[in-house]
Amino acid sequence: NLTETWWLDASAFPDLLWARLRVFRDGTAEVFDLDGRYTRFSSESEARLFLLEDEYERHDEIESAEFVAVGLDPPGPAPPVSDSDSDLVERMLVRSAAPRPSRDAPAPPPTESKLRRDGKHCPVCVAPLSMNASRTRRRRDCESCGAHPQQAKRCRRCFATAGAVWESRLGAACATCGNHGTKRDVLAEE
Repeated sequence: NLTETWWLDASAFPDLLWARLRVFRDGTAEVFDLDGRYTRFSSESEARLFLLEDEYERHDEIESAEFVAVGLDPPGPAPPVSDSDSDLVERMLVRSAAPRPSRDAPAPPPTESKLRRDGKHCPVCVAPLSMNASRTRRRRDCESCGAHPQQAKRCRRCFATAGAVWESRLGAACATCGNHGTKRDVLAEE
């Protein structure tokens, strides 16, 4: 038995660049990418971090607004289907027929999910993070909601650690994948 999820490279929108993540019964995982490569991992969390580092987002967790912002109909495209992986590769890269915006055209405003992950906004309340006293770096706490990174806590969705999860009295959020909500929704069980 295995679980399978589909991921999209959000930085390539409106083109669709797909990747498939499979998690096996023994806990190992495998990513199948649009180049036809299989990359094996000892755990699902390693595979998720691999995908997140390449700006892939889990397909079923992308907000409809992100699809609309790049001219795609909500709820978004369906993952590719095929009888074999060799045939599937041909369907994992879909070039958009939509006209490309000119370089002078203003960029669409960032979605809330992107703001939570950009390092310039609080992942919990999306307020801008102020600079430190010497104005060389962003502060690692939010003046608006009091959120700050939690070194020992993990995200329930992507299993990120080392300060990726921020927590406040309002709730919690992950600065790696954008997962946010109540502490129960965001924090992985210890």
